[in-house]
Amino acid sequence: MNKATKIIIALCVALLLVASVLVVSLVQGGTFKKEETTKPAYSLQATTKPSTTAVTESWVDLDQMASELATATDTTDPSDTTETTIETTIPAEPVILTTIVYVYTEYVTTEPTTEKLTSSFDDGMQEYKYVINKESNSVTITKYLGDNSTVWVPEEIGGYTVSAIGDKCFQKQSLKVVCIPETVRSIGNNAFQDCKNLTSVNFLGASPGVTVGNNAFQNCSKLENINLPEAKTIGNFAFDGCTSLEKIELKPGTESIGEYCFRNCSSLTLIKIPDSVTYIGNGVFGGERKGELTIECVKGSKGDEAAQKYSIKVEYVN
Repeated sequence: MNKATKIIIALCVALLLVASVLVVSLVQGGTFKKEETTKPAYSLQATTKPSTTAVTESWVDLDQMASELATATDTTDPSDTTETTIETTIPAEPVILTTIVYVYTEYVTTEPTTEKLTSSFDDGMQEYKYVINKESNSVTITKYLGDNSTVWVPEEIGGYTVSAIGDKCFQKQSLKVVCIPETVRSIGNNAFQDCKNLTSVNFLGASPGVTVGNNAFQNCSKLENINLPEAKTIGNFAFDGCTSLEKIELKPGTESIGEYCFRNCSSLTLIKIPDSVTYIGNGVFGGERKGELTIECVKGSKGDEAAQKYSIKVEYVN
């Protein structure tokens, strides 16, 4: 081996040694460093906003943010967040700064205008859905949710007067007796329709000017007793199919009897019609009848005209 070859080999060995030292240095403390797993730079914690704010904390009111976003025209000013600048000296080694973001909201409870009422009576708990009319300070019951055989309609709910039983409120339910306070001025359409077990309807006290809706008591086949107060109007088919109803007295002040109102009342033997009635609809006494029907009325009144029209026995009163 000549001298030149030995020099070349020595230089290669030297270069290898220098490269090895450089790699070790870089791995241990140089630019190339093993990748580290770091924690998130922030966290969310729900709590109540304190009177003071730490330098590493940010506060976000989500309710305020939602309200401002809904009405915002200029979003350049993020007034819903308060942040404090963190001043620190950069150390020799990198340090991860954690900002804790606290989220807080305020909840406001408002009373709904439509809700469920639970009323306690002697016969147990009774439940209703209802709607409040704040202009008239009144309530319309829209649905009976209970299953009692005897139902007492309340006079008031939440300080508001119960003035109406809404459409289909008791439709097809299994109640037997219903008691209606004098505050009620309106019985809705189909309110008690197809209540096959209903036997008695009791109006408690005088309720002048009540309106009875169309089909209100239609097909209440077991209805025997109803003490109707003065009714401004009685709707079409209101008592159609009440096959157990034998007698009914319309109070003075009643003005209108709708079409087919007492049709198919096959057990009806007596109806009293005051001379205040100014309208009696077509077919009001139609359908089959088990016995003879008598109309008690003032001679020359609308009741008298109906008796003559349908060939019904009439008894005149003063």
